[in-house]
Amino acid sequence: MGYIDIEFNNARSSEIKIFAINHPSIPAAVENITEKEIPGRNGALQIKNRTFRSTEIPIEFNYIGKKELWNERWRKAKQWLSAKDATLSFGDDPEFFYKINRVILGSNERVSEKIGKFSASFITKDGLSYFKSGKKEMSISEARNNPGIKSQPNYIITGEGTCTLTVNGKTMKVNVSKDIVINTEL
Repeated sequence: MGYIDIEFNNARSSEIKIFAINHPSIPAAVENITEKEIPGRNGALQIKNRTFRSTEIPIEFNYIGKKELWNERWRKAKQWLSAKDATLSFGDDPEFFYKINRVILGSNERVSEKIGKFSASFITKDGLSYFKSGKKEMSISEARNNPGIKSQPNYIITGEGTCTLTVNGKTMKVNVSKDIVINTEL
């Protein structure tokens, strides 16, 4: 398998001449479920919280270059991966991204005079992958049918009057006097 270009925090690893050695194993998102034992009932009652746990995506990186630039490349890598609350996507799956809370860097190993190697663990917010197209502003007709699981969109409502909004089975009324932004995740 060839090297893989990673996009993190809107910058590609290839821009600083760093590549993932292999495509990482990406764990499945794990839903938070509370189990409750009820006397007289077989098995535990499972209550779905409609939230997901953080997961870890470990990636091995390497780079090659002039030996006098080895430390400079490592500094660039650390700076690139220092962003918090960023997104991560892979060159072979460019239409999707993961929300990343933080990155834990491993040690930088000098494989030879010109080659460096290090690991990074990307800690996801929720283990879910998201459509990049979902980041763009959409009309009501475009957003009406979500092909994925339940989402937490931001609504921008412009106009005058009372608006009733139903998202994921929850309904709310809003008085709009010019425009309003509703972040359903919050």
